Amino acid sequence: MNKNSKKEMYLIISSFLMGIIVMFLWMNQKQETIIMDQSSLSPAIEKIEKAVVEINSDGTIGSGFIYKKDSKYGYILTNEHVIKDKEDITVYFNNKSEENGTLLGSDSYSDIAVIRVPKKNCKQVANITTSETSKVGDRIFVVGSPLGHSFQGTVTAGIISGKDRFVSFSKEDMDFEIGIKEIQIDAPINQGNSGGPVVNAKGEVIGICSLKITDLEIEGMGFAIPIEEAMRLVERLEEGKEIVRPHLGIGMANIDDTASLVNNNIDIMKEYKQGIIITKVEENSQADHAHLQKGDIILKVDEEDIQNTTHFRYELYKHEIGDTIHFVIERNGSKKSISLKLEEK
Repeated sequence: MNKNSKKEMYLIISSFLMGIIVMFLWMNQKQETIIMDQSSLSPAIEKIEKAVVEINSDGTIGSGFIYKKDSKYGYILTNEHVIKDKEDITVYFNNKSEENGTLLGSDSYSDIAVIRVPKKNCKQVANITTSETSKVGDRIFVVGSPLGHSFQGTVTAGIISGKDRFVSFSKEDMDFEIGIKEIQIDAPINQGNSGGPVVNAKGEVIGICSLKITDLEIEGMGFAIPIEEAMRLVERLEEGKEIVRPHLGIGMANIDDTASLVNNNIDIMKEYKQGIIITKVEENSQADHAHLQKGDIILKVDEEDIQNTTHFRYELYKHEIGDTIHFVIERNGSKKSISLKLEEK
């Protein structure tokens, strides 16, 4: 190889190495830019902040968000417990204006309510998605009015800490516990956040703040209703229709509720880790027509292992009137499959 050829080869190799270095520096800068972009939720917040409202219902403070509007009105989703049994509903918008809200419909079991307001102050409509594609560890944030009007529009952030968390709680107007599968989040929520949106990093609503566990030894355990569960009901609530749920016509008790079993003269010889027991069957009810009997132990509903009466109601109420539901029961030591078509009471 002559001198000129060596020089050309050197220049080629040098240019190649320089190109690699430049490419590396560019990619590293791009990666740093992406990380910096991900560190701020401002773009996502801008997509939702004007859609979030504060709700004052006879002194009870909560939050909500505009999920749609038409030529005359804006429609707001919130929690039922925010507006329950209240006559006056005032809605405060992001621009500090206010309007009287009209309650169109609510459902105590799902803890969902729909409020209507004139559209003139509805400057933004929330982007609704589904929580089903979200994952544990995904970034989320919450917008609402914790502790009231002075803190309207507060944003707190965190991650999805868990999915499909079965949470049980009591309500004053019901004589049994409610059970709902919710999204667990660690973003701080406080009194006044109820009904506000839980939003992903794209600015899309995936849930509705509903409750948190409060205890001196517990921190950062908040829960949200999956948005798809609420959206299943909004059309009926907008029309003021009652959410009608299936009625089987049975009395039931937890398998370990010894007092109820004794009071109903039911003797269980075997130990069970799960399931519920039928304590009575109403005459001419759906359960009666399906030949369910007092003393039957319901082990499964549609392949889902039943833990207790609260869990059973949850699985039952996921169904609509007219659906066919499948049970696995145990009677006198033998397992049996039973199916029936659900009707309203």
